[in-house]
Amino acid sequence: EFGKKNWKRAEQSYTAFLKIKGNESNPRAFINKGLCIYRQDNFAGVISYLSNEKLELFSSEYSSQVVILLAKASFYAGQVDKAYEYFNAAREYIREAEDIDCYFEAAIRNDNIDYAKDLSSRLRDDKPRYFRTLYEIGLYYKDIFSYEDARGYFSRVFMDYPDTMLSEQSLLEIALLDIKDAQYDEAVSRLKGVKSKSLENRKTVVLITAAYKTGRYQEGMDLLRKNINS
Repeated sequence: EFGKKNWKRAEQSYTAFLKIKGNESNPRAFINKGLCIYRQDNFAGVISYLSNEKLELFSSEYSSQVVILLAKASFYAGQVDKAYEYFNAAREYIREAEDIDCYFEAAIRNDNIDYAKDLSSRLRDDKPRYFRTLYEIGLYYKDIFSYEDARGYFSRVFMDYPDTMLSEQSLLEIALLDIKDAQYDEAVSRLKGVKSKSLENRKTVVLITAAYKTGRYQEGMDLLRKNINS
């Protein structure tokens, strides 16, 4: 059932197996049961299951897998600080893209931007994950008012990952930075490349701001009315 990704039935099978005398400390069955619980998005269940076991029963290889699984479950359960502690404890064993990606998220939310950038670089072969991490680094720098650094990361995503939603989001962020720098015409020009309907509202805000800042009040009013009525 595990290979078929029937997670609930696989969990039940592993539960029964682990109850058999002599199987209680079987590391692979123990970890696979935890994975089954995790794949059902029962993150609190993973934490409860794994936290109640003694990691010293297993070799470092298996105990590290337990810690990584605990880290991911803690992260998705909203316990970001705890997740970051677990990831740090198993740092040398983290190799899978999914695990690196989650570690990146925990690191950047704990303001360890230098290590987050290192983790991002390890995702180069996974383009969707890699460029999303670059975009998030750009947002991080934007949030701490380091606008030139933010612009650099958004520009990399826009230039190197074209024809994607992330590229358009990055272009919109660059246009917003143009507004901060009073480069209104540049902002408007960039927005021609933002075509996604889901970004339309944010795009309109930039256009309205640019219109008012450059004295084109009627144009700004028309855009505002159009946005309100849409």
